[in-house]
Amino acid sequence: MGLTFQVLDLKGGKGSALFENLNIKALPQIMVGMLEFDFTNRLSMVDVPTLIIHGGEDRILCTGYAELLHQKIRGSSLKID
Repeated sequence: MGLTFQVLDLKGGKGSALFENLNIKALPQIMVGMLEFDFTNRLSMVDVPTLIIHGGEDRILCTGYAELLHQKIRGSSLKID
C-alpha cells in the first residue's frame, strides 16, 4: 500500500507525489539517521541570505537546533513561531 500526499512545486502550484515503496517500518531508523547526521562544520560555508523558520511547538526537534543553525550561518534570520 502506498502513501499519497500533496506537495507544492516551486511555482506555487499543487502537484502530487506517490510513494508506492515507502516502508513505514523503516521510518524510525530513517529519523535516527537524520538526527545523527552532523553537518554543523559546513554551515559556515553558507553564503546566501538564509531565513530559518522553526515551529515553537515542534515535538520532534527542539528550538535549539534552529538556534544552532542561526548561530552558525552568518547573517541568517531566525523566526520561531
